[in-house]
Amino acid sequence: PDSETRGGQGGTMSSATRMPEVSTRAVTSGRRLRRARLFASPRRRVHASALADTVSSGSPLVAYESVLASSPLLTKCVTSGVGFAVADVVAQSLSGGFRDAKRTAANAAFGLALYGPLSSAWYGALDAFILPESPNGAAAVAAKTLLDQILWAPVLVTGLFAWDMACKGEPLFVARDE
Repeated sequence: PDSETRGGQGGTMSSATRMPEVSTRAVTSGRRLRRARLFASPRRRVHASALADTVSSGSPLVAYESVLASSPLLTKCVTSGVGFAVADVVAQSLSGGFRDAKRTAANAAFGLALYGPLSSAWYGALDAFILPESPNGAAAVAAKTLLDQILWAPVLVTGLFAWDMACKGEPLFVARDE
């Protein structure tokens, strides 16, 4: 009465001996599960009433986590856009005062349209493929940090400079006379 069929394997397990659902799936589907989690795009909508209830709870962190759970990619993109805008305003303020709203908007757009979705995919791939059985262990953190600095940081910095030049109307490549 309290048993269930294991997906695709045909046996039964009682609830007393049942493994946690995630572990069973990970064992039975292996790499496919990691890929599915990496590329899964839940299309749940953030309902205004649920968001209002969460915000009215008084905890901005609870509100953020609720929105993140219901719409992860959109939340990451918006968060990145806001982060890039704030960083640009701070950078301008430290170097003589805020004076270039167009630059701030361009940086916000970079965070929203490029950094948010690409970083979400990059870090999702790292979590899915680099020691997924112990994602927070010292070896996993060291490997992810190394890959991040060797592979992702150069792409990010180059992309940001190219974006900045394109937004200013500057050519990305200049022919040299020799």
